Formats: sequence, structure tokens, C-alpha cells
Amino acid sequence: MNGLIFLLIGLELPFVTRQLGNISLGSAVWYGLIIAFVLIVTRLLCTLGTSVLMRFMSRFIPVSDPNPGWRGPLIFGWAGMRGVVSLASALSVPILTQAGQPFPYRDLILFITFIVILMTLVFQGLTLPWLVRKVNLKDRFTLIPEQKQEIIIQKKLAQASLRFLEEKHSPERAQNEHLDNLFSKLETDLRFFDRQLEESNFVWRNSLQGYQSIYLEVLEQRRNLLNKMNRRAEFDEELIRKYLLLIDVEEFKVREIGLQESDAE
Repeated sequence: MNGLIFLLIGLELPFVTRQLGNISLGSAVWYGLIIAFVLIVTRLLCTLGTSVLMRFMSRFIPVSDPNPGWRGPLIFGWAGMRGVVSLASALSVPILTQAGQPFPYRDLILFITFIVILMTLVFQGLTLPWLVRKVNLKDRFTLIPEQKQEIIIQKKLAQASLRFLEEKHSPERAQNEHLDNLFSKLETDLRFFDRQLEESNFVWRNSLQGYQSIYLEVLEQRRNLLNKMNRRAEFDEELIRKYLLLIDVEEFKVREIGLQESDAE
């Protein structure tokens, strides 16, 4: 569709230039260059001004990036090339007024739009790679690996849960064995997550693989025991199937983590 639109521009341009009337072609080109310059400068001022606004607003509300700098906004502003939308806006100008008279300077508006599109696409488009190299834009954000993100999320969840229990239900811990087990589990999880974040990736992977291997053996032992129990009449077969299903789900989780680790390597 973009290619078709610019093909139509080329077909209509000779007709538009013949309809400029008392305005010379040189003057029309000059008007187009001035407006193109104003548009480029205005966009650059807006993007750079937004960077300043983000720094100011970060004092009062959370923002995605409190210090965008000038490099990114400069490139973003320079990449504002005009095209189909600008042309559609110009073509939406009616040919005739409500009085039936030709709309004044409609062909000049179209011609200026053509010049603006040409200037932004050719001048800005060809100089954009050069500007990116000169600005030397670097990624200021270090992306945390997904594996480490999961550990951090789990650690934060465990910390929040433990903090809630300590604030609301700490006195009940001594009288409630199940609650005490939950406290102990969360504390163990926190120590485990801390070690995962502190140890090297190689050490952590070896530790995780060893744990997964042993845990899979434990699950297999449980499955064998349940199958033996299922042969006895005193145990309900539906209950046995329920616990076999839980073992299958647990095994699936362990093996899925192992596959993710293999993909990460």
C-alpha cells in the first residue's frame, strides 16, 4: 500500500505543479523546505523536551525511565519521517468549498506535502544510520537473565509471605505445628534462593541437576509404593490414582525445569 501511494504521488505531481497558479515552482519548493525544517525541529524539541519532562515528573510519580538522556530521544526525533498519513491529510482537503469555488491553495498544500515527504524520507532516512553511529547509543539497561528473574521473583514472594506471617501470626507458631512447618519452609526457601543468587551459574546448575536427579528417584519410589498399595483391597483405588496423578504433575514440573536449563545452555 505504501508503494502504491508513492506511485500515485509521482503520477499526480506533474498535474499539481501545473495548478500552482501565480506561485512559482521555486517559491513552492522553498515553502516546502521551510515547513519540512520546522517539522523536523519541532519533533526534535518535543522528544528532547519529553526527556526533560520525564526527569521532572520522576520526582513526583513513578516513570518508566527517570533519566532518558538525550541520545535516545534525538534518534527517536530524527526517525520521524512523514509518509502516507501526511499525504492522506493533504488529500482530505476538499477540491471545492461549500460555495462551489476551488479550495484556495489546495494544490500548493499538496505540493508542500510532497516536498516534506521527500525531504524527511530521503534526507532523514539516509542520514539516520550515520546519526546512530555518531550518537553511539548504548543500551543503558542490563537485562536480567530469565532464570535469575524467576529466582528473584520467588525470593520476593517468600520474603513477603514470611513477613506477613511474622507480623500477623507469629504468636500462633508455637501452638500450631502446621504453621510452624510453613514458617520453616519459607525460611528454608529464602536461604536456598540467596545461595542461588550468590553462587556461580556453573555451581548452581550442577547443584540443581543433582537435586533434580535425586528428586526424580524419590518420586519413582513413591510411584512404586503406590502401585503396590493399589494391589491391596484396603486402599481405595481412586485415592491411589489421585496421589499417582500428583506425582506425575510433580515429575512434569521437575523435568520442565531441566528442559529450560538445557535450552539456556
